[in-house]
Amino acid sequence: MGQDEMRIIKTPIEQVLFTKDNLPHMVAKTENARERYANFIIPALEKPLEIWLTQFSDGTLRPQYIALFDEPKALLVSTIDKNGVVLYNFMQSEFADMNRNRMGILAWKRY
Repeated sequence: MGQDEMRIIKTPIEQVLFTKDNLPHMVAKTENARERYANFIIPALEKPLEIWLTQFSDGTLRPQYIALFDEPKALLVSTIDKNGVVLYNFMQSEFADMNRNRMGILAWKRY
């Protein structure tokens, strides 16, 4: 993001606000050094393989963006509507493990 405090990212289904204020929440889980995957968040939102609308425990449907890379393998990026759609979380996993996150309504696919 450089010096920018925020950025709007156009995805195939919505526009997502990405702010530096959200980064500490997303990389706080340091046991798996998530910050090393930060450069893959924007490409995952802009050019995902699939977008799933997944129901969460609060009853909301949230977009889950699945993108595949050579390294890191697969990335899941979540957004949440908090008075505007904001980047909420992300996780990296092996390709096979990402299949368990393919649930809900397939809202968009690249293939």
